Amino acid sequence: MWADVLRFAIWEWEKEIHSLLAGRQGKQHGACKFLYIDASAERSGRIAQLKSHLYPVLPEGHCVEFYYYMYGEDVDTLSVFYMVNGARYHGFKMSGDLGQQWHAGRFSVSSKDNFQVYFEAVVGDGNQGDIAIDDINIHPGACLPFGDCDFEQESGVCTWTNADNILQDNFDWIVGFGGTPGGSTGPSKDHTKGTDKGRYLYIDSSPPRSQGDIALLYSQILPATQSTGTCLKFWYHMMGSQLGMLRVYYQPWGASTGTLFWEYIKDKGDTWFEGQMGVYSNTYYQMIFEAEIGAGATGDIALDDISFFPSACGD
Repeated sequence: MWADVLRFAIWEWEKEIHSLLAGRQGKQHGACKFLYIDASAERSGRIAQLKSHLYPVLPEGHCVEFYYYMYGEDVDTLSVFYMVNGARYHGFKMSGDLGQQWHAGRFSVSSKDNFQVYFEAVVGDGNQGDIAIDDINIHPGACLPFGDCDFEQESGVCTWTNADNILQDNFDWIVGFGGTPGGSTGPSKDHTKGTDKGRYLYIDSSPPRSQGDIALLYSQILPATQSTGTCLKFWYHMMGSQLGMLRVYYQPWGASTGTLFWEYIKDKGDTWFEGQMGVYSNTYYQMIFEAEIGAGATGDIALDDISFFPSACGD
């Protein structure tokens, strides 16, 4: 249960689209509603808070996961924190215009006493600055590191997201297990568990897909790397006589396009292979996987076990 401390409003995009928000339209978890602050109705500097019920202490701690949307030239700040016996502890903070895209946020809570989680939004200097949140999930256990995902969790893609804007790509990455629908293409088992019950992410090259269609997968917004850089590692599967291309891009925050870091196009059979690349960034950034449809339906591409390591890549 969540309590409205100051002032939040709920909006149903199916009935009327808000002037700044297009909504995620149920793309991730089937939700048709989200929570937002209406900057046009408030004065600059006004604060809205939303607080959770009281969560009990657990030895393994908790993970707070959510999606957020910050679009408009007047966007100010979204903060998420937790309170323990009147003391405030930082969890997450983001400011400024982040474009027309939902982003994933997460942080771990390790507390020796019961706690409450607060979402706090600050109104900016104009009316083009609404902030929205959606799909809040607080569950036992520490969060996975930034960007890491084996696709075995209930949330499916962890903090990775398909492109929201239909002008960016043509279709979505989907979670699968066992073989893919097309046959003669795609993995027979996942990489994490090595069984037909384990899950992975893939693109389905079957109709209505056509050659040149692309699917984009975005990481959450990642913090600047250490001076030694970060190593992105992932496992990929490319099998089929009509394969397209798998690419990986680095995009510093605020850039309109990404920089190509890695690409591959070759039938490698029903085997998982490791890919890795060093990332060096002095600002927030995102990593983007792009899969392109090849000449036909026997060209599924799959990903599994994406992870980030706070050091340079080894040989």
